Amino acid sequence: MFKFIHTADIHLDSALHGLERYDGAPVDEIRSATRRAFDNLIELAIDEEVDFVLLAGDIYDGDWKDCDSKRFIIPVLLKIPVCKKCQTQFVFDAAKTPDMGSI
Repeated sequence: MFKFIHTADIHLDSALHGLERYDGAPVDEIRSATRRAFDNLIELAIDEEVDFVLLAGDIYDGDWKDCDSKRFIIPVLLKIPVCKKCQTQFVFDAAKTPDMGSI
């Protein structure tokens, strides 16, 4: 038996357009929620010593205009080897398959 974590369509750093319309909305907190959730997901994978993490669909939101998203995700993904047996697998949308060197 093996353990794994699966997530899909993270849309890291989604702009969530229109939040400013709502008076008092915690815009910055909501916009950073995808980063916190992704970091928590990887920490859970390490804590649970899963065999693999499956990241499917859109990792980034849009066409990666913001390099800050890449600067965030690389160190988070690099935590995974701390888990002795854990591997990371990416399954991308066929219409949006990125150049793996750009991740």
